[in-house]
Amino acid sequence: MGSRYGAIPREDEARSASVAVPVSDPAECEGKSAVSYRTASFRPGVLVILATLAFSAVVTTAVSAASRSPSVTLSQADVFSNDRCIVYTYFEDQGMGHEATVDTWQNIWRAAGWKPVVLSEDHARLHPDYEEMKARFSEFPTTNPEGYEVACYLRYLAMAVVGGGFMSDYDVANVNVPPPPRCDWLPNEGRMTSHEDYTPAVLSGSGEEYDRVARLFYDTDIELVMASDDTKMVSDMLFLEYFRDTGAIWTTHALFTFANWVSDPPCDDAGVELPMLFHFSYSNTHYELGADDKPSAMNAFVSALNETRRKCSPLARDSDAEYEASYFAPPGTNAFREAHFKHRQCFLETMYPQPDCAETDAPAFELLSNARDADGNPATVRKRGGHKKSDTWAKHVNASASTCVTNGCKQGTV
Repeated sequence: MGSRYGAIPREDEARSASVAVPVSDPAECEGKSAVSYRTASFRPGVLVILATLAFSAVVTTAVSAASRSPSVTLSQADVFSNDRCIVYTYFEDQGMGHEATVDTWQNIWRAAGWKPVVLSEDHARLHPDYEEMKARFSEFPTTNPEGYEVACYLRYLAMAVVGGGFMSDYDVANVNVPPPPRCDWLPNEGRMTSHEDYTPAVLSGSGEEYDRVARLFYDTDIELVMASDDTKMVSDMLFLEYFRDTGAIWTTHALFTFANWVSDPPCDDAGVELPMLFHFSYSNTHYELGADDKPSAMNAFVSALNETRRKCSPLARDSDAEYEASYFAPPGTNAFREAHFKHRQCFLETMYPQPDCAETDAPAFELLSNARDADGNPATVRKRGGHKKSDTWAKHVNASASTCVTNGCKQGTV
């Protein structure tokens, strides 16, 4: 059956273009022992596969058209792109009822000017080492459903196949972050970068970099990863934490706060609008917002913040340098956003210890209190996200900490 999510627009197509990604027949994953894959052979291998599929498309076109059954072939033009105005997510239905969230993600990112594309295992399957890598990933210890956890690794293979770029979790809402000015820019010159510290909510990198990280998942001794965090499981997030600590990837915090933490209007101390990407994880949505309908919460906050940000001055974005400074500022280069990040991290210190909060939280909030709109009028500032440390939140924090001690797990982003 065909994907209902659309395909990868070619570089000469309009931003709103929609094209269909055909789906290939499922292949069984056979565990086998093999040397790990090397980047030097990746692009030629993909091209050979895609060239073969493109040739077979000529043979199958007439039959497919006559029977109205979807094509089972993929060509290079279908999947590979250097267009950095595309934003990808990865979705495999695991029976969790997340389809509406995926649709919401597409609509929100499209409204922000991007070309949203949903990848699946059919894209990962095009990777030359798909079978051996999937077999190994399936053996990793986890407390999560196996299908969900394996999908988290396979998305890196899919991103390598399509040529890299920006990848977002499908519960990340984009209020006002546009694509790069000329659709040809990636942060850190294309090096693999996680933009919510080591939580892979928004990633960027070249195709070769996604391939490199996939190989790191495959090659790295999981005992080292578990020992580094005192856990009994691994996940792509825990791997990224280990890779951050060993210098294998870059991390930033472009997602420096959450939707209920920004001021009203959402301006900084100079009256300029804040760049707003928010991760509507289960904990953020359920415990911080008290909401259970994630798509509705995403839409409501995006709509409200798009309205109130009109009272702020717009961010500069004409050049790549301005775009980077406005939307993907490296850590330590924007004091106001650093204050937001620190203030929220200190609120979460029960789960994520922050040893310097006693000295840094008050000055951070003092800077946040200087938020103004474009006319210089004070903004309404929300201390601790407007939170009252409710019994629900306290029980969640305590239960999470207890579970992690018992099971050796690491709690996900809250």
